[in-house]
Amino acid sequence: MKTYPLVFIFILFMLPFEGINAQDFFGKLDKNKIITQQNNPRQVKSLPSKYELMSFDIDRFNNHVSLQINPKKRLIKLPNATGSLSLFLLEESSNFETKLAQKFPMIKSYSAQGIDDPTSVAKISIGLDGFHAVIFSGQEETYYIDPYSKDSKTLMVYKNSHLVPDKDDFTCQVEAFRSKSVAQENSIQNVNDGKLRTFRLALACTGEYAQFHLTNQNIVLTATEEEKKAAVLSAMNTTMTRVNGVFERDLAVKMVLVGENDKIIFLDAATDELSNSDPGDLIEESQTVCDTNILLVPEEEALLVWEWFVFRVKRQEGLREVLRP
Repeated sequence: MKTYPLVFIFILFMLPFEGINAQDFFGKLDKNKIITQQNNPRQVKSLPSKYELMSFDIDRFNNHVSLQINPKKRLIKLPNATGSLSLFLLEESSNFETKLAQKFPMIKSYSAQGIDDPTSVAKISIGLDGFHAVIFSGQEETYYIDPYSKDSKTLMVYKNSHLVPDKDDFTCQVEAFRSKSVAQENSIQNVNDGKLRTFRLALACTGEYAQFHLTNQNIVLTATEEEKKAAVLSAMNTTMTRVNGVFERDLAVKMVLVGENDKIIFLDAATDELSNSDPGDLIEESQTVCDTNILLVPEEEALLVWEWFVFRVKRQEGLREVLRP
């Protein structure tokens, strides 16, 4: 019996230090005092109708996630939609196969489990395009954190409902009708075993898509091809972090970019062999480009190749539809 009080005291003793170790990289800014010209805002189609601005120490964040004794689990504080900070447990969750991750170590993605709000989950990406996050919650509305300035030192935090509607937004026009017999047949075939399934993804892009992100990230013309591809791959990683956030939650599916994905990142619209104006042609062209540039797996694994996803991104609006589910 005497050991119980000691264990209890030990737990109480340890909890405050766990809270102290939670890192805070954000500071609230007065939006009315921010001078737009000095912050050099990123190119976006439209700003949310309401948003908060936060300062962000990107160097301290990168140092923190790389130097922790236990690199897989870290306590951090993230901005919430009210402008305050919430506690999360952070764990790296890469969207890249090992070969690609080793080639571009500056591009990372993370999952974070809410502690103040146990129903919340954050999906975070960081790269040459800065810090991005989407936070899902069972109690609060989904909200986003994105760079406001090109130097990624000023972020904007906004709710999903504060996005400005766009006449070109994606709408599903499939007739919502299924016969009872079809529904019963599908219910038997659907997988419902609680396992997360990972699919290898070959993600190509047009030269127009690449140039948009090179401009938005202020990449100079004299940058090397690898530096330019790192910038484009950073944007792809941001997209896939948010896509996987939805797919993992709703479908128990995650997509991981193949190790040679940098071979199908095209920087010049004149030589990319991809149509930027005809989605129908782009579907066929994307498959050909991937088959030509990505190393094929042995014949006995042909089914896995057949199930590769080819994600076709052709313009800013296409990206926007994916980023804002």
